[in-house]
Amino acid sequence: MLDRTMEPGAEIAYLFRHALLRAGAYELQLPADRGRLHALAFTLIEHVFGGPAPAKSLAVPSGQSEWEPHPTDGVAVELCEHIQRALEAGVESPQLHAALRVYLYRAAETLERLFQTGAAEQKWRALAAVVQGAEQGECLRRAAMACLNRGAWQQAEMLCQQALDVQQQAGNSLLQGVALASRGTIYRFTGRMTEAEDCFVRALQLLQAAGVPRIEATVLSNYGNLLKDCGRLAEAEQAYLRVMEIRRKLGESGHRGAVLSYLGNLYRDMNRHEQAEAMHKQAIALLEAEGDSGLAGNSYTGLAGLYQETGRFEDSGRYYRLALAAWRQTGNRQFLGITLGNLGNLQASLGNAQEAEASFTQALEILQEVGNRRSEGIVQGNLAELHYHTGRPELAESGMRRALELSRATKDRVGVAIMLTRLGSLYTAGGRLHLADESLTQALEVARSSGAENLTPAICEEIAMLKLRRGDAAGALEDLHRTLEQHRAAGDRNAEGACLCNLALVWLAINRPEVAAGHWRTGSRLLREAGSRLPLETRVAAMREACARAGVSPLESG
Repeated sequence: MLDRTMEPGAEIAYLFRHALLRAGAYELQLPADRGRLHALAFTLIEHVFGGPAPAKSLAVPSGQSEWEPHPTDGVAVELCEHIQRALEAGVESPQLHAALRVYLYRAAETLERLFQTGAAEQKWRALAAVVQGAEQGECLRRAAMACLNRGAWQQAEMLCQQALDVQQQAGNSLLQGVALASRGTIYRFTGRMTEAEDCFVRALQLLQAAGVPRIEATVLSNYGNLLKDCGRLAEAEQAYLRVMEIRRKLGESGHRGAVLSYLGNLYRDMNRHEQAEAMHKQAIALLEAEGDSGLAGNSYTGLAGLYQETGRFEDSGRYYRLALAAWRQTGNRQFLGITLGNLGNLQASLGNAQEAEASFTQALEILQEVGNRRSEGIVQGNLAELHYHTGRPELAESGMRRALELSRATKDRVGVAIMLTRLGSLYTAGGRLHLADESLTQALEVARSSGAENLTPAICEEIAMLKLRRGDAAGALEDLHRTLEQHRAAGDRNAEGACLCNLALVWLAINRPEVAAGHWRTGSRLLREAGSRLPLETRVAAMREACARAGVSPLESG
């Protein structure tokens, strides 16, 4: 017999920790005894971690009340497992049933805050199975948004519809409005902008009638994002300003910081760069004062993108790195992957191909890990574009096809249009003109049908280059002059530079090298100022080939 007065030796300690031995000892227990052991384990762990966590009404939507941490949050998943195993083994206890509801909720919230969306979804679904009415509907909605965050849009849509049905049956107009807004977000992320707007408008009517300004402000922010996506920038500005007013009245400086960041991104799209920079800096000051690293990370990213667009590349890199530090601090793997992808774009534009490829590769690993297939498609497409500009067309084509597949799977219609355009450009350069025609025609149809009219000038420009390749220089010239005016009207200096370089190729094709030279000097200068070094190198190679065909010396850059 083991002498229990003696300290166990290393061998005994090892045997106790050995997984097979423990599993065997566990299986030797009768099911009822195992159930009681799980119930005991739950009680002891809960006691060690500060006692029972408070119950919370699930009929209150997230964002309406503040999250109150509890010491048991770190072991909530483990507590759920012990309760579930005890109940499955036949231990009947009203206290255990009540505790299961509490800890499934806390586990789901905690996992969501740690950006473990797949595990959070499972807990929300499990909680929906043990509650009824409006609470069940809210759990289904939360599960739907977890699905959307990992790119499972079909499951997200199905769960959100179930949530809406439950809230309609329960007669809860507040939570019905919240569920409608979530469906609007799903439609927005899957490119169904008309349906998304209808959901947001109906949701806002319900929320305004219910008198919940905090939730109204959140939905109005999302509606503003939709308006911005659709190019309705003045309407988006009014929506954001209304949100600012609501947040100010509620005294929510952190949330005001987030809206200032939205305004910064909007003003950047409107080419109001000084206002954009001011908005982002105000947002950062507010959020840093609040100690909110998560929302500050969004503002760092927005400012980094603005600096990249306006040629302040060193500042851009600095703010991207601040954003990466914020995401690492908060554990937000999803945004870490997205920001690494943005940093890769900056490095690629500056000609740092190796660093860009490393950033894209890291981003893809993280986005695949967290299951964000939509963002994975975007980064995959950007990596493929890098392969194209570094002379690896076969790798570029396979990457673009993979990105297109991901964009289609996640209903990212903007991503579909972009990837079809890139494939069309690749096919034109490779002489596969029939495939180029098919891809660019589809790209134009998708862009117009999804309301992404801002993409059409770039697509028409690629169609012009296809015309040039087919010998229709006059048609190409007409199309490029039209798109050049559109780029200038939009204030897109990078696109203007690319279009001028393409015009130079057309003038070379019709034996007007003196006109081509002027366009080339201006276009190459604009591309260089915009930091588009790798794309410029690709265009330089095309220009030299065109000059050789025309029998003239290579054109000089501006």
